[in-house]
Amino acid sequence: AAGVPPPGPVAVATPDAAAVPGITTTPPVRTQAPPPSTAKGVKLDPEHFDAVAFLPEAQRLAKAEVADAGFTRMDVPFVRADGLADLTKTEDAVEYYFRAPSLSDRPSDVPPNVEYELLCYVEVTVTAKDVTVAKRSLSAIDESCRWPIRPLPRCTMAKVWQKAIDAGADKRTVAKISFLSDGEWFFDNEFDDTGLVASYPDECK
Repeated sequence: AAGVPPPGPVAVATPDAAAVPGITTTPPVRTQAPPPSTAKGVKLDPEHFDAVAFLPEAQRLAKAEVADAGFTRMDVPFVRADGLADLTKTEDAVEYYFRAPSLSDRPSDVPPNVEYELLCYVEVTVTAKDVTVAKRSLSAIDESCRWPIRPLPRCTMAKVWQKAIDAGADKRTVAKISFLSDGEWFFDNEFDDTGLVASYPDECK
């Protein structure tokens, strides 16, 4: 919902990793490391990563995993005022979420008193070193698997940053910028109890 901070980053589990409460994953599929490779013509520069430009490729990867996966959310750390993220300076990852309606309903043959987590999301994660794709359960924050599937956002990160600058954000800082499942942008460059936390509609020309 607007004004509600997005959850903190969750590490993508690997077969050897300890389980994260409330989060279930399948072993991630690793693609070619971003630098200096390209993906569908999008250059993956981890020091100047354009998360919105990469979104169509993330969607392609998600649909390759589950054909009906549709975009619902993304979280991007360490975004400068130019709209580009420097992934070499953060341990956090860019996270894209896609929900698959075909995986979003509890199977009818599972008894109602048996615990069951739906792997209804496909998460595409980008770090300075690699890209991973995995089916996920986000039961801790969307137990019912009902985040709406949305068109790809119209705004760029730079335009979201400009909205924040107009509201008083210090352009010398970096921000975490999310496109939330409610269809709004969430900007956060807060530090030491200063900075700006704000939501903006996806209204850009």
